[in-house]
Amino acid sequence: MLLSSTNPLGIAVALRLDIWSRALAMIHDMPYTGIGLDMFPVIQSNFYPGVMIGPEPHAHQLFLQVALDLGVPGLFAFVWLLLGVCFIAAKAYRRSQDVQQRAILLGTMGSVMSYVASGFLDTIWAAKPSVLIWLMLGLVVALCTANERGQRPVARQPFAALVQCFFLVL
Repeated sequence: MLLSSTNPLGIAVALRLDIWSRALAMIHDMPYTGIGLDMFPVIQSNFYPGVMIGPEPHAHQLFLQVALDLGVPGLFAFVWLLLGVCFIAAKAYRRSQDVQQRAILLGTMGSVMSYVASGFLDTIWAAKPSVLIWLMLGLVVALCTANERGQRPVARQPFAALVQCFFLVL
């Protein structure tokens, strides 16, 4: 059986559900402020110990981790930020006539969406590579605002094009 306790996939699903239930309990107990940045391993192991899990570094789900670190208002702000970036990227894509700028917008938004999609089962929110999501969001906003101000698109500036190619390769 696929989800049995003898199958590694079944064990992984059971452990994720256990971690998520502990994370939801923490959010329920501290909804406004959260537990603080990178405090999940300390709080979970001392106050919400599990039968199946030991100390875990994070909640293994992006939106649960954001709610834990920043509280429910921080989660709403994060979701609002993601939706806002998607909206302005779609608006800039429709307005742009430059094929290169459209391709870079699609690539950067694709990387943001892949980060969010992978965040449903795991997260690197508090890890060092998470700075890349903020760079990608900034790149999308820079592309959108440069086109609205009538400046040259960021994609045609040599240094910015090099930075964009680096992030697209990642």
